[in-house]
Amino acid sequence: MGFLNFVMALSPIIVVLVGILGFRQSARRVAPVALIWTLVLAFTYFNVTGATFKENVAVYDALLWKGYCFVTVEDLLARNGIEAQDGVIYRSGRK
Repeated sequence: MGFLNFVMALSPIIVVLVGILGFRQSARRVAPVALIWTLVLAFTYFNVTGATFKENVAVYDALLWKGYCFVTVEDLLARNGIEAQDGVIYRSGRK
């Protein structure tokens, strides 16, 4: 099981590499696919709480109905008028 866990943990990175190098897609197009794959793994394969996929989705759904939203770091920066740049480390989302 150890090797399988290792491969499954690396699979989001493999998805990104195959998308960028194999299918010659931009990181902006590949990243959402890798994020979705990571969430599926978190809800199913690496689920340490024992909660079912349906229970996990119910938790996130309740947060969405309360007005919370899931955004990328780039979205958070854009909300404050900051354009994300490659290679820059951001310690705050403020100007």
